[in-house]
This record gives sequence, structure tokens and C-alpha cells, in this order.
Amino acid sequence: MSWRQQLGDTLNPCMAQRRGFFFAVSLFLLAVSAAAQQETKPVGQPALTAYARGKIASLSPSCSSFTIKDGRYTKGPTLTLSLDATASQWSAAPEGCSFVSIAGNTVLVKRDTAIRVQYVTRGAENVVTWVAVDGRKACAGQGGAARTPDTVFFIGCDGISFPAPEYCPNPPGPPTAAPGTVLLEVLIAPDGTVADVLLVRGWSRDIDAGAIRTVRTWRFKPLTDRDGTAVWARSPVEISFAPW
Repeated sequence: MSWRQQLGDTLNPCMAQRRGFFFAVSLFLLAVSAAAQQETKPVGQPALTAYARGKIASLSPSCSSFTIKDGRYTKGPTLTLSLDATASQWSAAPEGCSFVSIAGNTVLVKRDTAIRVQYVTRGAENVVTWVAVDGRKACAGQGGAARTPDTVFFIGCDGISFPAPEYCPNPPGPPTAAPGTVLLEVLIAPDGTVADVLLVRGWSRDIDAGAIRTVRTWRFKPLTDRDGTAVWARSPVEISFAPW
């Protein structure tokens, strides 16, 4: 078996030639979710939030709320979100609003800014718990709310590195030579274990189930922030099978 995969500038052992198939796993920077919905909190995990991505449609003058459009996982054409007054770190700016990211950078948010959001629903309000602002080539910064021990970070942004696998056995391959892809999202705990797996885009029931069972056993090097503190993080995982 030959192991090799390129992940950023590091070699990732989650790529192999197996049973006549070229097997590849990619971990990459996207904000995706099986659905933007509230879920029951599993024991030992942070409170699970809903996720959305889109562009800023409007901002309140006080920067206490904003609406996103052209969104994914928004359950409608727009989604209005509020900022907790006791936790928000936003302020008015000449062109819109701004906040200081966890790296200490001032990040501008204005109309049509691409943004990724984690939020919780409290009564009739969708309250922001964490955001990431997308620049043209890379993430411009993340934060925008008070950090807590349960904060789930966006990878590849403000010093949160891409996860480096330590143990990642191959999922079972397909029974035929037809190529296909399974897209998952994993919640990585501070100790590097996989705490949860969501199916974002499946291939077939059996292949999807096998991929989920296998990925639950994976282990990564703990992800840390700029201060070296281990953090929770979400990472999409794309598993591709193709004949070779």
C-alpha cells in the first residue's frame, strides 16, 4: 500500500491506492453543514450551533445586527442575525462595521462582504457566536464575539491551522469501478479525536455509512490557537474514490 496525500505543505497519510481504487481524502476550508439547524448537545461536546454562509445584505447603524443574502443553509433567501450586546466586539466604521479578530486585526464588514457564521437560536433571535470574514484569497479574520471554552473555530484562519492526521484508516471502497465522492464535516475535539461527523453530500447509503463509521475513528494532532491552547474546530472532509 502506498500512502501519500498533499495537505497544504504537509504530507497526510490519508491517501492510498487500495483494491484497485485511487483513494483520496482532502480536508479543506469551507463553512458547510448538513443543515442549518439546532441539534441536541452530545455529552462532552460544545453546544452545537447552526451554520450559514453568504454575503452581507444590510447592517444596522449600531452594528448590533445584520442580514445575509445569497446564503447556503439559511432556510430562506435571507437570514437576520443579532450580536449579543454583552459579548459583541463590533463597532461602527465609515463603510460599515468592524471587529478585532483573534489575531488582533481589524476586520471590516460591509455590504456584499462574504461571511461565514455560527449562531444559536434564542427565542425569536439568531444570535451570533462566531464569524469568519472571507477575503479575496484567504480568510480575512475570525471572531466577532467573546471566546468561550466551547467556541468552535474555523480552520485556516487567524492562525488556526489545517488539521494534521495522526491516524486515519481507509473507509471501505465501492464494490464497482464507478468513481464517486462523499463529503463530510467533522468536529475535532481539543484532544484531536473526532467528536461528531455530519454527512454533507453522500454517494450511496452503504458507502456513506462506511465512511462515517471509519472517520469517527480518526485522530488528528490537536489544533491550537496562536497562544498554543487546544481548541474545538470543524473541518470538511472530502473522500474521493476513482479507478486507477
